[in-house]
This record gives sequence, structure tokens and C-alpha cells, in this order.
Amino acid sequence: EKFSGRCYFKNDTLTFCPFDFEFIKTYSAVLKYNYLEFINGRYPFKMKVVKSEIKQKLSIDTLKFSDYALFTYDTSFYNCFSGNVTSYDLNDKELNRVDSILYKCITDNLRRTPDRYYRQCLAIKNPSNERIVYIKCFCKEHSFSSSYKLGIIDVHDGGDCFFVVKINLDRNSYFDLSINGLG
Repeated sequence: EKFSGRCYFKNDTLTFCPFDFEFIKTYSAVLKYNYLEFINGRYPFKMKVVKSEIKQKLSIDTLKFSDYALFTYDTSFYNCFSGNVTSYDLNDKELNRVDSILYKCITDNLRRTPDRYYRQCLAIKNPSNERIVYIKCFCKEHSFSSSYKLGIIDVHDGGDCFFVVKINLDRNSYFDLSINGLG
């Protein structure tokens, strides 16, 4: 798809003017992790940036973390954290720690191997200034391979093919593991 119109870029934010991005009714998008993440619209949405001459502040090793999709936590749409939290952007070093803690969680609690899952992450800082990452995992054999990086996917049931967990990077631990379809 190709979109045209006027816009301006400041820091990491692209602002459309004088029109809104009609698809989701927003006036701005944040450029990070090689995606345009539309903010303050009808719902969260991302588009892959195929080519850009703009240098990004936030990037990750897309080969090493190819099974990860990172999203901005927006309290208007997500309710996986309570209290006064702020969205947080992960870097490669933190994502390495997330990956090792998640690996332990999967090997301790599930029958599948960690490499069989796609991962969607929402990271925040809580009131104690701890970095917490909410992760949704789902099996690669399902048909999400082209869409899991664009928006948070919700499913019902599915057993250990679908689960969520929270990781505390400052305590090197996981908690609130919930496997779909298990009592």
C-alpha cells in the first residue's frame, strides 16, 4: 500500500497534517523497531517499514529476535497491568534477559520447546520503577506468522499452544503464567 499526504517528523514521531490516517483515525505514528506504530487512534496498529532514510533511536537485532514483536503499552487498549505504569521500550540487552527468563519458564512448565513459539511483548515500568514485560506466546504452526508483528492477537483455549506470562527484569523472574484452556 502507498499513502500520500503531508507529514512532519520530530524525534521519533511522524505527525500527519492536516489529515488523520483514515484507517484508524490517528494523526501520529512512532517509528521504532523498524515499524510505524500508530498511536492515539481507534486501536493499536503497526506497519512494517520496508525502506527509510530516517535513523531510528530504537532498534533490535531482528535476526536474533525474529520471533518477537514489541508493542507500546497503551492503557486505553490493554489492561494487563494495574496501577500507575508507564510504557517502556526494550533494548537488545534487556531482550536477551527476557529471552533467557522466558526459556526457563517454557522448559519448566510446558511440553513444547521454546523455539516453537512466537512472542508478543508489552513492556512497562511499574510504580517501583521495575521493568515488567507482559508476553503472549503462541505456537508457530498456527496461522499468525504474517500478522503477529502488527497487532496483539487474542485467542481462546488452545492449551499450551497459547499462554501469557509476566517477566520482571529487575528480579530476573517470571510470574502470572496463564496457559490457555487449563483450569
